[in-house]
Amino acid sequence: MKSKIRFLFSLFIIFFLTGCASEELAKKDSEIQALSKDKNEFASQAKDLAYQLQLKDQEIGFLKEKINANNQEIEALNLKLDKLSTIEKDFAVLQSEKKSGEELLNEKIKNLTDINTANEARLKEKDDSIQKLEEIVKKLTDDNLKLAMELEQKKQEIEKISQDVKAQETAFKASAPQLQNIQNLENKVQELEKSLAEKNKEIATLKEQVAELKKFQEEMEKNGEKIKEAFKNEIKKGEIIVEHSVKKIQVVMMEQVLFRKSEISLTPQGEKVLKKVAAILKDVSDKEIFIVGHADSDPVKDPIIKKIFPTNWEFSVMRAVMVVRYLTEILDLKPSTLTAAGCSYYKPIMPETSEKNKSVNRRTEILIFPKFDKVAKKEEK
Repeated sequence: MKSKIRFLFSLFIIFFLTGCASEELAKKDSEIQALSKDKNEFASQAKDLAYQLQLKDQEIGFLKEKINANNQEIEALNLKLDKLSTIEKDFAVLQSEKKSGEELLNEKIKNLTDINTANEARLKEKDDSIQKLEEIVKKLTDDNLKLAMELEQKKQEIEKISQDVKAQETAFKASAPQLQNIQNLENKVQELEKSLAEKNKEIATLKEQVAELKKFQEEMEKNGEKIKEAFKNEIKKGEIIVEHSVKKIQVVMMEQVLFRKSEISLTPQGEKVLKKVAAILKDVSDKEIFIVGHADSDPVKDPIIKKIFPTNWEFSVMRAVMVVRYLTEILDLKPSTLTAAGCSYYKPIMPETSEKNKSVNRRTEILIFPKFDKVAKKEEK
């Protein structure tokens, strides 16, 4: 009986445990299914996260490249900033140098203007001297001719008187007044001969001066023809005008021959032209050479240029200075023979009524004169 009870109790326990186990298993299955579902979701999320992580890695790589590029740009900008700082310092130095240069330029322009005024006065004075000298030579030649005629006449008178004296020597021995008249005539003849000698000496000196002037004139003619031959093509084109006389050689170069409009720097073509000029001027002796700049009536408008050349006076003078410097510093002409000057727009050769006429007035002139101190020494002698 006890055995049955134990068996039943055991069976009951087994069933009870089995029921409990079944419920537990069902619960566990439910949990397993839930976990499996969560696992699948987690796997999907992990896959999404892995993909997003891959995208983030790519984005990080792109950002690193961009950062590197930005760093390089920053380095470049820093270099540019350093250069800009250096440029600012250099600009400040240049501003200071420019100010000093402007002051020096203004002083030189003033000096050149004073020299130009003095030279023009000297030129007029020497022109007048040459004209007066020619008049004196003519007058002395006429005086010499008159004196020679008077001397010849007096000699004839003396000869006639001598013949009369010889013919009537006996009758006039006691005639003191007549003898005194003869003595007076002889004294006058001596005075006239002395005066004639002095006049002849003066005429000889003047002839020397005239010969020297003729020599200057022949050289001027020869040099003028040389310049015409050297620039015959430019003369045909109307770019250069050459005129020469016994007093001067004038070479007029239009603006386009030497410069670009509104600039003071010589063009390559201008340098070639000046080399031709220098080749001729090196053979020119005892001459004074003036380089004269001319502008048109248009005012200086460019604000940068206006700071350096406030008016056409400075502009025209500076063009002449650039030509003189090229002739002396590059082509080795003697600086003592050259003078730079400027006339602004006050000596036009055409009316300022059109751009074409203004382009003709924008020119550079080379004027060649006999050296005045040589002529002056001849006059003193």
